[in-house]
Amino acid sequence: MQLHSHNGTAGRGRKPCPPHGPLLVHVLKEGCYVVQCLACKVKGPERKNSLEAKRAFDEALTRG
Repeated sequence: MQLHSHNGTAGRGRKPCPPHGPLLVHVLKEGCYVVQCLACKVKGPERKNSLEAKRAFDEALTRG
């Protein structure tokens, strides 16, 4: 995980969102995961595992 400065930029030379990243996977309850962009706080849909949550996040961005 990376730390963000007060102006929303990520460390190690990453640009702020968009594109979305860095990402964080939240465990909401047992068997339920959601991916969130740390820069802009956009969340993806809930899924049963972290890989499915990441794929759903990416698919939602391409559709939206």
